[in-house]
Amino acid sequence: MALSGITEQYLLEKLIRWGEKEQSVRALILSGSRAQEKVVDDFSNYDIACFVHDSSKYEASDLWLSKITSMKI
Repeated sequence: MALSGITEQYLLEKLIRWGEKEQSVRALILSGSRAQEKVVDDFSNYDIACFVHDSSKYEASDLWLSKITSMKI
């Protein structure tokens, strides 16, 4: 269980469900330490590339991120 109470599996499944619902999303790619068989801690970030047909909707505002999870910066 992560410090925030959200597991890696839960977050990735939520991201996949979001991507499946968004017509513009063509691919989501996880890279970095979480994509490899390396030990990560609760503070490891998620390196995710999101390939979309039309990026204007996502560039105009970051509110779409709240549909996946709350941001912690």
